[in-house]
Amino acid sequence: MDYDDDSSSQESGPPPPPPSYAPPLSPVKKQEEEKKEDGMVNEARGEQYKDPESGLGMHDMIEIGDDEESTELPLERYEAVLEPESKTFDEEGEPCNVTKWLILLCCGILVALAILLGVGFGTGLFKDEEESSRGIDGNGGGAGGDDPEPTVPTQSPVDPSTVSPTTESPTLSPTFADPMATAIKGFVVDPTALDDPLTPEGQALDWLKNDDPLKLDPSDASAENQLRIQQRFALSALWFNNFDQAWVNEANWLGEDECTWFGVTCGGVDAARRRKLEDNFINTLPGTIDTNDREVPDDSIDPDKVITAINLSNNNLVRNIPQDFAVLTGLTVLNLSRNTLSGPIPKSLEKLVNLETLALSTNILNGPLDLDFSKFPKLQFLSVASNQLFGELPASLGQATSIEHINLNGNGFTGDVNVVDFSGLTELEYLNLGENELTGNFPASVTSATKLTDLYVHNNKLSGSITADFSNMDVLNELYMGNNDFEGAFPESIWGRSTLTILDAPGNKFTGTLNQVAGLPNLTRLNLGDNQFDGEISSGVGFLQDLEILSLYDNAFTGTIATEIGFLVKLVALYIDGNELTGDIPTELESLEVLRGLGLGNNDFNEQPLPEFIFGMQDLKQLRLQNANFNGEISRSIGSLGDLELIHLEDNNLSGDIPNEISNLANLRELVLNDNDLEGDIGFIGSMTSLSLVTLGGNNVGGELPDNIGDLTDLQELDLSGLDIEGRIPDSVTNLVNLKIFDCNRCSLDGEIPANIGRMVNLETIDLSRNNLSGPIPESVGTLLRLENFDVSNNGLTGQIPDAITNLSRLEELALDSNQITGPLPAAIGNMVALETFSIGGTRDNDIDTATGISGQIPDSIGNLRNLQTFVVSTGGLTGSVPDSITNLVTLRVLFVDRNFLSGPLPANLGNMKSLIRFNGAINRDIRDVETPVSRGFSGRIPASVGLLQNLRDFEIFGNALTGNLPSELGNCASLELLDVEFNELTGPVPSSYGQLENLNAFYMSNNNIDGVMPAEVCALREDALSFLFTDCEGIGGPVCELGSCCSGCYNGN
Repeated sequence: MDYDDDSSSQESGPPPPPPSYAPPLSPVKKQEEEKKEDGMVNEARGEQYKDPESGLGMHDMIEIGDDEESTELPLERYEAVLEPESKTFDEEGEPCNVTKWLILLCCGILVALAILLGVGFGTGLFKDEEESSRGIDGNGGGAGGDDPEPTVPTQSPVDPSTVSPTTESPTLSPTFADPMATAIKGFVVDPTALDDPLTPEGQALDWLKNDDPLKLDPSDASAENQLRIQQRFALSALWFNNFDQAWVNEANWLGEDECTWFGVTCGGVDAARRRKLEDNFINTLPGTIDTNDREVPDDSIDPDKVITAINLSNNNLVRNIPQDFAVLTGLTVLNLSRNTLSGPIPKSLEKLVNLETLALSTNILNGPLDLDFSKFPKLQFLSVASNQLFGELPASLGQATSIEHINLNGNGFTGDVNVVDFSGLTELEYLNLGENELTGNFPASVTSATKLTDLYVHNNKLSGSITADFSNMDVLNELYMGNNDFEGAFPESIWGRSTLTILDAPGNKFTGTLNQVAGLPNLTRLNLGDNQFDGEISSGVGFLQDLEILSLYDNAFTGTIATEIGFLVKLVALYIDGNELTGDIPTELESLEVLRGLGLGNNDFNEQPLPEFIFGMQDLKQLRLQNANFNGEISRSIGSLGDLELIHLEDNNLSGDIPNEISNLANLRELVLNDNDLEGDIGFIGSMTSLSLVTLGGNNVGGELPDNIGDLTDLQELDLSGLDIEGRIPDSVTNLVNLKIFDCNRCSLDGEIPANIGRMVNLETIDLSRNNLSGPIPESVGTLLRLENFDVSNNGLTGQIPDAITNLSRLEELALDSNQITGPLPAAIGNMVALETFSIGGTRDNDIDTATGISGQIPDSIGNLRNLQTFVVSTGGLTGSVPDSITNLVTLRVLFVDRNFLSGPLPANLGNMKSLIRFNGAINRDIRDVETPVSRGFSGRIPASVGLLQNLRDFEIFGNALTGNLPSELGNCASLELLDVEFNELTGPVPSSYGQLENLNAFYMSNNNIDGVMPAEVCALREDALSFLFTDCEGIGGPVCELGSCCSGCYNGN
């Protein structure tokens, strides 16, 4: 170990930990793809790498990092240091050579003594004769008269136990700089990383110097020695990069022979490549000198010591890929897949010119794929699938002319896919670009890769029609193009690819028919769902005798179901739901004995009972028969389908009891029976503990929620809306910690909301509206931080709105109206920043102040609700004025504050609320007795800024104490349909600008002091939309004139 002047107090032990890292989460495994790639990787790796005759292993040249400038002082600088400042002269004034040499000799002796006493054996200065001959005397193997560069002696490891705590380490002359560091700095990508003992590189350096059992000598210039230093440094840097992470297999790591370390393979370097390797190492030693001036060792590299493959797949590796792997230029295989590696893919890997396999899939690597693939002339296998890479595809990928397998699936690559020209990849057999964000047209150049068997471009943003010609792709086996934005006619040349076994192109806008489907006799999977195919399902589908999956859902196929489908006895999935099929279900489908998935729903079949043969398909797992005109009862035989996981029978005309046998289906996850005419007791669901989705609403099912409903811990959605369910909500429901949707609206529930509802931490929607619930809103609701919709309107809830509800920053809808909730609005309502709808109100009879609702003022923090679209606080007891901050709500569409006791002026900047459609501030005073002095209600003028509300349709402000004239600016509200200003104290004439309100349907202005003559422009509106014009004819309280004429002159006092 190296010790500085203050190191005497340091203790021995493992190296200090590097800076803290947050271990990233493991990515989702893509097992099917991994198995396929694992097979190819293992086949490529195999035992052949130990066979010298295989041609694999080290290749033409192994590159070393650029030589660093030597940190040692050249010999002439040593002379300058040793030369005294003054000289002795003889009598003639010439320098005295004897004196000079005596001084030099004395100084030399003193320096030598200092070295021996201060450094001693701890510096490794005293070695065997062979090493000493290459010491600092300058005679170590040099030729000719030139002074050779001095070689730094090796510093031996220091045992910390032998160092006295009080002993200070000597300051070494630059002559004795760290030789191992000097050697390593000659090839590492980032030499500065060695200076930090906390980096993996710094720890690897320390290990090589002090703990490596091989104890390599950096001054040994032999090619094999230098190779071993490089290999052990690169691998140990990977090890120390994972210092705190246990690997699945760590066998032999950091042992004497790196070729025995788990996952490391050596061997396979032929003589010619070895000679180039040796020359390369000799010419790139630290402190490079001409080989003519160095004695070249006659030993050679042992080919069995050259690392040719690293396979640490699925070994729990973390953090970055060491960039110094670049020194392992003998590598032909690098497989680090299925780990948790992060960071970018090092660009330095471009130096691995012999690489044939690069497998980095299923990690969390990020950044662009910034490699120049023209520098990998031998690369055959590339997989970086299932990472977080982004940016454009590298155009150089089209120059990897030996490539056979490319998998970039499951990243975030963007840009035009056609930046890569695939036409030159004549060896390409597998190309997977799926699950990215690539754009542009279908990559037509790929059809030139005539050896291609598997092509995946699914789940991207590719678009346009496909004009590429697939005619030359004679071995194409699998084609995945689904979930893009392709359109137009389906390519005709695909129908002739008789080698195809999988044709998967759902989620596009392809058009055409299936008339040529018989040209694909080897298909095992045909998925064209969610497109625009039409016509009948061709009888030619019966020729596809190996077909296992037929998925044609959500198209426009017509006619009846082709009976030939019954010939496909290998079929395991049949999805033809979501079309326009008619007729009866053919009995030939009974032959599909191995069917696991059946989808016939969302068609227009003849009214008919559920086919009985369906309930004899013992392998059935999914049954989708929704909205298809089925009637009758559900067969009790359904209980024998023990593998059934999904039942969708919603939106039919089914009747009778829900069979109790359904409760025998222990694997059932989804039970969707809503909107039929089914009966029975809801209690049967309590024993079906595998359920994750239950929707039974819109039936005649009743009973009480079972106490054991809390055992359905996998349940995520429970929809019982409209059922006649009585009784209380059992407390056990709070055990449903995975429940996201809890919908029991329009039932007959009573009692209180469970106090511990806050335990259901994954709830996103609660709809308990229109029941008979009582009691308060539980305070624990404030812990439901995922809640987005909370509707408990139309119950009998009491108490105040709990302040804790303002913790719900994701809440979008809060509906509390038609209860008996009292007290103020929460002052911190502005914390609910996602809120879009807020509604609450008490009850008031006959428009008088007998409200039993919300009181207090509207909090000023309401101005923070920038997403608010609906704010309804009607029929309550609000007081004070409307805060000016409410005009910050530019997304607000509905503002109802009617039937309260608000006062003061309307906000002057009301016109800032550009999205406002409906405003109701009516009846904020008692309008039964207009002669009573006004003590409540809006006062002052109607703000002129209201004319900026171009989307305003309803403006109701009757029953207040507004004064002044009707603002002419209201004539700019071109969308206005209802204008009601009755029962105020408005004066002046009706502005002629109101004649521009071509959509106005009703205009109420009675019980004011409006005078003048009705403008002709307003009179003309009755020929358009205006149906009602109410005004005073003989004063306040006089007869009201309904529109039959224009009522000219029929105003107060006229």
